[in-house]
Amino acid sequence: MGNEQVTIVLAYHKLLSGRERGDRNRYNIPVTAFARQMEWLCDKGFAAVRLDELLNDNGGAHTGGNGRRVLITFDDGDASNYHLALPLLERHGFCGVFFVTADVIGKGGVFIDAGQLREMTRRGHYVQSHGSSHRMLTGLPDEELRCELARSRRVIGAVTGTVPETLSCPGGRFDSRVVGMAREAGYRMVFSSNPQMLKTRSGMLPYVAGRYMITSNVTQELFVRVASMKRSAYFRSVLGYHIKNYVKMLMGDPLYQKLFDMREN
Repeated sequence: MGNEQVTIVLAYHKLLSGRERGDRNRYNIPVTAFARQMEWLCDKGFAAVRLDELLNDNGGAHTGGNGRRVLITFDDGDASNYHLALPLLERHGFCGVFFVTADVIGKGGVFIDAGQLREMTRRGHYVQSHGSSHRMLTGLPDEELRCELARSRRVIGAVTGTVPETLSCPGGRFDSRVVGMAREAGYRMVFSSNPQMLKTRSGMLPYVAGRYMITSNVTQELFVRVASMKRSAYFRSVLGYHIKNYVKMLMGDPLYQKLFDMREN
């Protein structure tokens, strides 16, 4: 079977430049914080896992000399991922996985445009699916869910020339129905917001993988503990994840999302 390999999976959203102040959305972090995190990973000898190697299970993907592995992902396709994150990733020899929402590609100059997505693909990064409209997949009727999943693959594939093979669920919402239909639609892996490390063996790649969300609440000290696989760093986040899911279940997705948007904006 081969030895178990562990990959730290990180998830980012928008990066804030030095000119952007007073952003209340905790998923948006200063580019200076991101730069420190990437520099630390590089200094400690982390190797960025290539998505195609992970999916094809070629010896567990590229690994650095000390065996430390990281998968760096971004949700939503904000333009800052191209302008700010990309240069920092490449400075340290890292590749990124960018989950974009198909229907807002290039919209209003806020999101990465088609030309930039093609360029990112040529430069060795991965452009993957974050749905078509960013609607919560668990709340969609079957036929709308099928269309949402299929349209995203079709649009992104037409833009980049490479059809997405993985899906990041908007809002982290997924269930067995979403997972089943993602398989039917051709996705080979689904990523959630469950703060877990990715554990793999040769021939044994989980279909649903968790990720640690890097928010404005994550200090450099906490980031180091997360990347160093300290159990205490994950325990609190896992507990918060399950409490949040319980609240979502009680309130229902629409009300929960409305309150979340009011809080973050």
